This record gives sequence, C-alpha cells and structure tokens, in this order.
Amino acid sequence: MQTLAEASRSSGEPLAKAVQANLQARVHAMVQNIGGYWRPVNAVARLLEELAELGQELRSAGGDGGGEELSGEFADLWIITTCLANQFKVMLADGTDGTDGTDGTDGTDGTDGTGNPGPAAERPAEGEAGGFVRLVEDAGRIARVVNYYDGPKNPRSLDGFPTLTAAIKTFHGALRVLAVSSGVDLDAAVDAKVTAAGERDRGRFALSYDPSTADSLRAFRAALDRAQRGPSGDRKTRLWGAPTWDGHLTVEHNVDRIIPFLTCFAKAAERENLDGFVIRLHDSPETDDLPALSRRLSRVLTCLAARGPRPNGSFPAEVRTPGWQFSFRGTRLLISVFSPLYPAPHGRHSRQGTFVLLEPVTSGGST
Repeated sequence: MQTLAEASRSSGEPLAKAVQANLQARVHAMVQNIGGYWRPVNAVARLLEELAELGQELRSAGGDGGGEELSGEFADLWIITTCLANQFKVMLADGTDGTDGTDGTDGTDGTDGTGNPGPAAERPAEGEAGGFVRLVEDAGRIARVVNYYDGPKNPRSLDGFPTLTAAIKTFHGALRVLAVSSGVDLDAAVDAKVTAAGERDRGRFALSYDPSTADSLRAFRAALDRAQRGPSGDRKTRLWGAPTWDGHLTVEHNVDRIIPFLTCFAKAAERENLDGFVIRLHDSPETDDLPALSRRLSRVLTCLAARGPRPNGSFPAEVRTPGWQFSFRGTRLLISVFSPLYPAPHGRHSRQGTFVLLEPVTSGGST
C-alpha cells in the first residue's frame, strides 16, 4: 500500500500540496503537545544548529545515499522552518510559490510541484556541496527577516527586503532539491520525525506563550458568536494574541508585557498579511459600563503609544474624537472593541470578556 508521500509523487501537484498542508498541521499539533513555539529569534538559533548537523551528516554520508541520521537532519530543518511559518500564519501549500520579486530568487521553489527537482534545480550552485551552500544562503535570508521582526536589527530600507513567507518557501525548495540529490525522501522523513517526536517529547517542556497560540486569542474566538461575526469576522484567521492580562498588575505593567509582541506584529503584519492583534482586558469595574470602558481603552492606547520606539502622533486629539486614528511603529491600526456591554444583535457583542482588536489598515478591517 502506498504511503501518502509516495502517492503524492505519483499523482502530481494537488496531492503533493495536500501532503505538505497535512504535515504543516501535524507540526503545529506536535509542537503544542510538547510545550509550544519558541521565540522566532530562538528558532533561528536552532536553524543554525540544524544546518551544522546536516553539513556533518552530508560529509560523513560520502554520497552513499540517505541514511536514517541524514534523513532526520533534513526533517529537522523542514520542521523548524515550518514552526516559523506557523507562527506567522504562513500557509506553505496555498498554491503560490511564495516569492514576491524581492527575495533574490527566480520565482520558483526548485521543484516541479511533485517533490522532484524542476527547472529551478539548475541553480548556479552545482552538486551536493553547492546545494548545501545554497541552503545556507536561503537560511541566512530567513535569519535576516526574523532579526528585523523579532530582533534588534532595523534595515536601512525595506525596499527589496524579503518577506518571511518568500524566504521560508524558497528555503523549502532548496531543501527538497538537496534531499532528492542526497537520496532522501523528505516527506517520509518529516512524517517519521513528527510521529516519533509527538510521542517521545510529549510534555517535555513547560507550555509557553506565543502570540500565534495565545490564550487571549483562543478566548476571543470562543467569545464571539460565529453567526454574529459575518463575512468580515470569518475572514480574519491570521490573528495574534497578547499575553494574558494580569489583573494584579497596573495597566502600565501589562502594556510592558505586550510591547515586544505588538512590535513584532507591527513590523510583520503588512508584509506577512496578518489580520489583527487581540488584547483581552481584565474584567473589572473599569469595563463595567461604556464610559468606563472608553476611559480604560484610552489609557491602554496611551500607554502603548508612549512605549513605541519613536514619538507617536496618535494623540493630538482625544481618543473619542470622530475620525481619530491610532498608529504603532508607523503602522496605522483600526480599533474594534468587543464586549458583553453591546446587546446581543450587535456585531461587537461577545459572550464573555472584553477584547480589543487592532487591525492593520491593509487587512481591510473596519472600526
């Protein structure tokens, strides 16, 4: 009986994309079972570690074909970069090649859609050593983007700067080409690694916070009645959530905890098509009626703006002034508040809790 990976190679592109989508979802489930995602900058450190291990295995393999250890190293590289894709809501099998003309590639992923080398396999680098060099170059492009989104480096200009979506898909294309030339079935290797890790490492790490899987985000989805969300609400699937609001801390302290993740979101949102950032406010007398909620929202936004990296022009006028707009790190954000205070037929009624949704203007949201 054929495995799904074997069937994908014999049945062409549609099933190959289905295999990749299934593996991407399984990586997400595995990561949640063993403790959650690392910060993106930490994932890049792991990417470098795994590249070194692959290089060592390629040297020791000596062209004798892919052994179990070599297959495992290829799988590790696919998995760690897929974790980054999951965190930034990148769909790896969405029918696009992931390039945007700014990533230094020729607009192809190096395969013909079935896992076999296509025209892009004829890249400037030749042979196994050259393929590894290409892989390192593509990994460096991922590191460059992540060091901007989640690190201290600000590029002099974003003109021609790659997206993480394009960088990961290009890396995966190079990885697949090198795997084929090394005699490794990449899909089967990933399948085996995910299956083993899901059982071996279950509960190995303490559950960690990540904005792509935050409790505030899960609560937001649960609090809204799908029938009341309508087409706009259904469309917004690429959301990040803030850390859980601690009612024992001041607004300022809670905002301090949010800032690193909102900063990353503001840098990445337009480029990676993220739809919104959700903050769940702590239930308190400050959210018990609309005037009090308005004052609490004004204080939260004022604190956010004050902690931005540069002067913020969001507050020459009072928050409740018609037409008022908020921006963070130069990204203009539309603000929607969802609360039990709104009557049930209202589009912003939530069954429980108060949520602030910050939507980049480019996401097409509306206040």
